[in-house]
Amino acid sequence: MHEEFLAALEKSPNDNVTRLVYADWLDEQGDPLAEFLRLEVRLKTDDLSDGDRQTMTNRLAELGRRAEPRWLCTINRSPFVWCALRKGSGSDPRTGKLELANYATRALLITIDANDLQYLRLIVTDPLGAVTDAWYGRFPVHAGGARTRQIDAANKLTLTVNLLNTVPVAEVTVGTYTVEAVYDYDGVQSRADPVRVELTDEDRRKWKLGRYARESGLR
Repeated sequence: MHEEFLAALEKSPNDNVTRLVYADWLDEQGDPLAEFLRLEVRLKTDDLSDGDRQTMTNRLAELGRRAEPRWLCTINRSPFVWCALRKGSGSDPRTGKLELANYATRALLITIDANDLQYLRLIVTDPLGAVTDAWYGRFPVHAGGARTRQIDAANKLTLTVNLLNTVPVAEVTVGTYTVEAVYDYDGVQSRADPVRVELTDEDRRKWKLGRYARESGLR
């Protein structure tokens, strides 16, 4: 039945009746994506306040985290950033890859006046359990003013990030850090599943972190 509904919506993407029938069928299967379909239909109406629209889009983004990209590319007419975080392949254990995907039926436009990472927050839990939630960094504003980043439907942008960017280098300790990425654009928060960063004292020595940073006069 999934394939039949998806085929019908690929042919007639604005058929809200089919969408709601599909939602009823998903309910019968106990599938939480039924809520995604109903929210998506509701978002296409004109009688929503800005606050309601933002709240619904946040919920849509949260539900969309667990959906298959192909499903979203067929169903979703309300583009939002689909955020994913993974470890990088380099020798520095702090290196990560941030993916900003647009799994929707139309392009996603993001207004940027400084850097693609200006909307990124990192929630970091250190080896002792302390949690920090901070913006990735401060970036100089583009001299030419704001520009628009376009991520086409079914495409993604991949960026290299420092997973411990928000932790002062002199305070980095040995142990396991847990890092969660949140891309917070236009009031809509898209969360990535957390990744772990394992650090040994040899890592700290090699990359001048913790006490090695302090000995080098780094902060």
